[in-house]
Amino acid sequence: MYNPDYALLIKDVSIYLRKSRNKDGVESDETLEKHRKELVEFAKKNNWRYTIYPEVVSGDKIDDRPEMIRLLNDIEEGLWDATLVMDIDRLGRGDEENSGKIKRIYRESETLIITPNKIYNLENEDDETYLDFQTFLARQEYKIIKKRLLRGRKQGAKNGNWTAGGSPPLPYKYNASQKLLVVDQDKLNLYNMMKKMCLEDLMSFDQIAWHLNKMNIPTPRNSDKGWKGSVIRNLLSNEIHLGKIIFNKTKGKYKKGNKMFRLPREQWIIVENCHEAVKTQEEHEQILKILEKFKHARNSRDKQIFSSLVKCKVCGRTMQINRRKRYDYRTLFCATYDKYGERCTNKGIREEELVDKFFSYMNRFINKNYIDENMGNEEIEYLQKQLIPLKEQVRKHESALNIIYQMREDGEYTNEQFLIRKEKRLNDLNNVLEQIKNIEQNIQNYDQQDIKKIADNFNELKKRWDNNLTPQEKNYLLSRFVETIIYYRSKEDGKVLLDIDFV
Repeated sequence: MYNPDYALLIKDVSIYLRKSRNKDGVESDETLEKHRKELVEFAKKNNWRYTIYPEVVSGDKIDDRPEMIRLLNDIEEGLWDATLVMDIDRLGRGDEENSGKIKRIYRESETLIITPNKIYNLENEDDETYLDFQTFLARQEYKIIKKRLLRGRKQGAKNGNWTAGGSPPLPYKYNASQKLLVVDQDKLNLYNMMKKMCLEDLMSFDQIAWHLNKMNIPTPRNSDKGWKGSVIRNLLSNEIHLGKIIFNKTKGKYKKGNKMFRLPREQWIIVENCHEAVKTQEEHEQILKILEKFKHARNSRDKQIFSSLVKCKVCGRTMQINRRKRYDYRTLFCATYDKYGERCTNKGIREEELVDKFFSYMNRFINKNYIDENMGNEEIEYLQKQLIPLKEQVRKHESALNIIYQMREDGEYTNEQFLIRKEKRLNDLNNVLEQIKNIEQNIQNYDQQDIKKIADNFNELKKRWDNNLTPQEKNYLLSRFVETIIYYRSKEDGKVLLDIDFV
């Protein structure tokens, strides 16, 4: 199986290390370290130069594994004669799309795959067939392991064990020997304080979060952003605090495009009296009523002229609309608070004033930018002049990269030197390309056909804009024309600045 003739042609190898589920679904760090030592010794025995790609995260797809992405990119660059792995399934045993991509890159780059027992040359039809067979077996084994793990977790939940994975909610900690949750007495006081602030002091979830941040109480994960109202809400409404174990609430996995959705409650696995409860059923019902009240308040708001269209320039959040019943007018304001409860510094504005500011902005914008098609545009000419030195920088960076590749091929650079120089030059090149992209986007924004379209749409909007229209109808007209209105009002002089993104 192991062909020593191939080994004589190999000089530089990449070593790919990755945790993989065994029959019990887990693999220890000790096992990974053992693999590292064994593969390094194997490389040294064959007198191969090597670089290690240690995968510290797990994932079925290539996109979920940063070291695999880096390895495949380097292989396409022709850096390695071979990749050394403990087993063939360490490279991947996901779906056909991912395994096919790995196989294609190794075949086209003429890079070998080596395990301690066999060398795979994918240009060889027998090796490719054997690899396909091994990958198929690994994929089937992986499916069986996942199914067995899920079945075991469901059965564990039915037995009252904590099988959700990750850290249990405050104030619990996991007792691994008993597979149960136990109350962490040091954190119980904090949980009881949150509960009291909600039920007795009648503080909102945001106010509780601000209070904890002012007390410098760290979050369970020591987040620099501090406590948030949404975290407090989810924590206080969690049924696990009633002594229950709940499993199978969701299906799927929210990760890079995959969708996760909530299952109907009748499909949940709910087991009572599994651990010590830290709130009563009456307290839980009170918290749910508070949640329902906030939800109703959010849903009962009528759509107004600028609903969902205006964003704060300071913090980027969508601005809220409030009706002043006493004076019968509405204001837009930024309702964002920092982690200490300090309000965003962006001052609010009356709705009718913002309407006037919007129409004034649009008239100035069109008068400034909508010119005769046969005339030049000074703004475009200025931007185009900025592109000239930047494109010259691109040419120099690309030339330097070609020299770096040539010196690698001539053996004047080691792999490490090549990677360092290539990465620095690519970073410089990408920075310049990003500047060019932004300028070209600005040029496109000033394109006369785009301006003409904006002008035509705005004229149509003015024709249809009428005081007899409802706020909902005006909001609909605006949303067909405007993507976002970026709003800022100076605290010092009250001057209003707008920036509009068009549909």
